[in-house]
This record gives sequence, C-alpha cells and structure tokens, in this order.
Amino acid sequence: MLRFVSNLIFVSAFVWCSFAAYAEDANTVSIGNFGLPGLIDLPTANTLPDGEIVLTQQLHETLARSGIAFQAFPRVGFAFRYSGHGKNGNEAYGRVNHDRSFDVHISLVEERTLLPGIALGVRDFIGTGWYSSEYIVGSKFIGPLHLMAGLGFGRLEGRNSIKNPFGVFDNKFVKRDANTDGRTGTINDINWFQGRTSTFGGLAYRLGERTTLAAE
Repeated sequence: MLRFVSNLIFVSAFVWCSFAAYAEDANTVSIGNFGLPGLIDLPTANTLPDGEIVLTQQLHETLARSGIAFQAFPRVGFAFRYSGHGKNGNEAYGRVNHDRSFDVHISLVEERTLLPGIALGVRDFIGTGWYSSEYIVGSKFIGPLHLMAGLGFGRLEGRNSIKNPFGVFDNKFVKRDANTDGRTGTINDINWFQGRTSTFGGLAYRLGERTTLAAE
C-alpha cells in the first residue's frame, strides 16, 4: 500500500491536523513529520502495515523536506529524508544548509488490550548527524484517543533533562560523545542512547476519517 502525506501549513508548535490520502479507521497509524509512526515531531510505538510505503512532503518558510518510509519487515521500518533548512541563505532556494537523514524504527512489543506497544528508534544514524537522536516510546489507543510517552536522547534531549537511566549498567551511557565524523553517507560515531535524556509525551484525538488533532 502507498500512502502520501502532505504538510503545507504548520498550524502551531503543538497542534497538528493530518489529512491522509484515503479513509482511515479509528486505529490507523498516524505519520509524523519524520515519515515514520508519530504524532507531530515525536514518535509513537506503532508500526505501519507490512510492506507499506509512505511518501511525505513538507513545505514551510524555513523548512523543505521530502521523504520516503518503508515498512521492510513486520517489526522494522526505515525512512530516508532530504531536508533544506533556513531562509536567506547561500544554498539552493535560499536555504542555509541541506541534509540527508536515515532512520530506523523497531517494534519491541505489540500493543494489546491492556498493554501499550513499545518501540525504539534511531534517527539520522548515517551522515552529518543533523537530527541525530534515539528514543524509547510506548503508546496506546483508547477508542479515538491515542496516548504516547517515552524517553529521548541526543537531539530529543530537551529542557529539564535527567540523568541517563542506562548509566546504572555502564558508565559509557552517562556522557554522549560528539559526532566527529560529520560526513554524508557514512555511519555516525556510535553514541546511541548516550548522554542525558528527557521524557516526552503526547496525545491525539481522531475527529473523523480524515482529521486528527494532536498535541505533544
């Protein structure tokens, strides 16, 4: 199955309306700004149907992003994006820089009647590391309401960060090593799930077949 998601106007930093190319049932997986299961910028623990391909296009004043995501296996999905950032810059279309990103999203536990789904993922693990980050997330559908919460590392480490809980197993998780490679098309320095972390959360409410309100 092929899905196309277009985002032309960002309503606000926290509220998002999504319009899919076909009618959806109550538990259809929503696609975030990074092309994989998510609310807005943050991921959910859901998975796409096996073999589904998702094409995304975002056009904002300071961002142009095209992407393709593919659910390669029942529990593993991949995404590729090409983004142009900023305005009034010296690169093509007045952007400040352009960047390619590769992501992987892995389902660890499928959602059940009483239990949430759990997944982990790595963003931008090849190349310059502009979006370099990792996450562990859980999510649950309750009727038309979709709840999610998780831990974010790297770029997903926001304000009010906390000590890395994995530090109790190995001191290497306490501090995040910088990405010193920064070359396009190469594996970033392996600093996954290292450094301080932040909690995140969000919810979405499906108003109808083609419209969902989300906050994170």
